[in-house]
Amino acid sequence: MRTICDTGSIMMLVRIAPDMFTDSRFGCATIPEVREEIFQTQRFKSKYPWRTQYKKNIVPLSTTEMQSAEFVQSFDVIISLLSAGIINGRTSKFFNLSHVDQKVAAGTIANNCRVSTVDKELADFLSQEFSTKNVSPLGLLNIWLQERLLTWNQEMHLFLQDWSTCNEPAQPKKDVWEFEKNTNHPYEGP
Repeated sequence: MRTICDTGSIMMLVRIAPDMFTDSRFGCATIPEVREEIFQTQRFKSKYPWRTQYKKNIVPLSTTEMQSAEFVQSFDVIISLLSAGIINGRTSKFFNLSHVDQKVAAGTIANNCRVSTVDKELADFLSQEFSTKNVSPLGLLNIWLQERLLTWNQEMHLFLQDWSTCNEPAQPKKDVWEFEKNTNHPYEGP
């Protein structure tokens, strides 16, 4: 199944799997606004100075896909739902998604994909309103390991350790256990 990745997911995974967008076996996609955010936002320039090495690897959905009737309709539905004041069942607060998160959600829905995000609000919105599955970055990594798209090595392990240094969100315990089973290495990330 194809996966739409948001900024956080990409920054955690692109060094481990640089071909995640250019090799269809990985099944990953993102939107142009996410790519722009990665390369034009100061906080990403500071937190991830290495990101420019992967600029050619982060290939977003095409203009045609972003302007499809399905995408436009999905985006309109999302705007309508948020304008109506939908309550997040987990937090009991109104959903408040950024414009980029709205576009990620629309891309996910329009393309009948799952999402990979560390943004709990975006994951909650897609799950609650559209029954869309979120797969954590570590969960996505586990899928790639199980499908033998990656062979775990020391360099990848160092990138994984960097997740803690960069204060990335903690990954689900079930994904941690699965990672350790897949690699025979202790999980040293958040």
